[in-house]
Amino acid sequence: MRHQVLAALLAGIALLPALAQAMDCKKATSNIEQLICADPRLVTADAAMGKAYTTLLKATNDTEIRAMLVASQRRWVAARDSSFGDLDNSTDGQTGEGFSKEDQRNIVLKAMQGRTRQLGELAKSGQPRLIETALQQRAFAGRFSGGPFAGFSASCDFLPHSGEYDYACFGTHFYQHHNRVCSVTQDWASGSVYETRAVADVVGGKMKPVATCKPGETECAPQDWSVEPGSLDADTQRTYAQQGAMTLSKLDAEVVEDDDTQWLQSCLTEPNYPARATAK
Repeated sequence: MRHQVLAALLAGIALLPALAQAMDCKKATSNIEQLICADPRLVTADAAMGKAYTTLLKATNDTEIRAMLVASQRRWVAARDSSFGDLDNSTDGQTGEGFSKEDQRNIVLKAMQGRTRQLGELAKSGQPRLIETALQQRAFAGRFSGGPFAGFSASCDFLPHSGEYDYACFGTHFYQHHNRVCSVTQDWASGSVYETRAVADVVGGKMKPVATCKPGETECAPQDWSVEPGSLDADTQRTYAQQGAMTLSKLDAEVVEDDDTQWLQSCLTEPNYPARATAK
C-alpha cells in the first residue's frame, strides 16, 4: 500500500513541470501559444499563473487533493485552448463583429488573471479555498458508505457573460450510501444555473432513478418530487442512462453546490425518501 501511495505521489509531482513552468515561447506552435508569446503582458500573466499553481500544490501533501489540483489545472488549460484558440474565426456575441488581435489578447489576459486569482484565493481559515472545499467535500461524503457510484462527473468551459468570459464547472455530484444514490446536477443555460436533485436505487449493479425535483421551481417538499417513470426529469434520465460511460472523480473543488445538505442527509439515510417515491 505504501508503494502505491508513493507511486501516486511521484506521478503527481511528475505532472507538475508541464503545468507550472512558464510557457517556452521558442516552442510555441498553436494559435493560443503564439498569441500569448506575442504579448509581454500575456507572458507575464502566464508566469504568474504558473507560480500561483505551484504555490497551491505546495500547500498540501494530500495525494488525492494534489491529484485533483493537477487535473483541475489541466482541465482549465484545455478549456482555454479550446475556447480561445480560434478567436480569429469567431465573432463577438454582442456586436456580431470579429475579434481584433487586441480583443483576443485582452480576453486571454483576463482569463489567466482570473485563474491566478482563483488558484491563490484563501478561505477565512487562511487555507487555500480549493483545498478547503475539497476537504469539506471529503468530510461530508465520509458520513456515508460511499461506493462505485459516488463522485463527480463534471465539465468546465468559458461562458460568455456581458461581454466577458467566465470560467465555470457544471455537472453531477453523486452521493452513495449502501444501495441509495442521491445526486445534485447543475446545468447552465440562457445565462442561468439550473439545479436538479435526484434519488436512485442501486438495482442489479446499476442506478435506477426513482424521483427528481428542481428546487428552483419548488421547495422540493415530498409533494414536489416527480416519481412516475415517465415524468422523471429528461436530463436526469439521460445522465443516469450514461452511467456506464462516466468517469467519476472523488473530489472536485470547482463544482460548488448549494449549502443545503439536510436533504442529502435525509435522502441517503431514510429508506422512503421522499415519501411519494415509495411506490415504484
